[in-house]
Amino acid sequence: MQPVAPLIRIALQSEIAELSQLIGAALAPFRGKVPDEVLRRYIAYARDIGGRWEDGEVWVAEVDGDIIGTVTLVNASSGGWASIQTLAVRPSMRGRGVGRRLIDHSIACARQRGVSEIRLVTGEFMIAARRLYESMGFSRCAERDFFASSYFANLKGSDVKILAYNLKLG
Repeated sequence: MQPVAPLIRIALQSEIAELSQLIGAALAPFRGKVPDEVLRRYIAYARDIGGRWEDGEVWVAEVDGDIIGTVTLVNASSGGWASIQTLAVRPSMRGRGVGRRLIDHSIACARQRGVSEIRLVTGEFMIAARRLYESMGFSRCAERDFFASSYFANLKGSDVKILAYNLKLG
């Protein structure tokens, strides 16, 4: 696939519904690969951009006026650590460098603000995302791994391991 060079910009509150739909579409291909209840709850959490709007900066990747990806950078303040959350790319745009551009942008913002470390978590089943993070220098941080059942109360069915990663910004 041909790489694209999206414009990365801060999201507008008026785009929350569109971002929510994009996130749902990005996670839909995992149906059948993850226990239904786990995925249903994760999608509901991830799509709730409005509920987390004040927690961080929501960025979008845009090509020709179309939003094709999003990421949230949380707690990016000097000396501490920041968190990357809810990286999502429109399925038709995957494999074209959009996720990498969004993560690169998040790293650059964190560096500018003097952040010493970036942390993130991802589902064990998200193989492409894990490969992306590892190719960008993120290291596994197994001591911070957890299971979805420890986050989502009364989870029925099989559990999913959530893997922690970090990137030191020395």
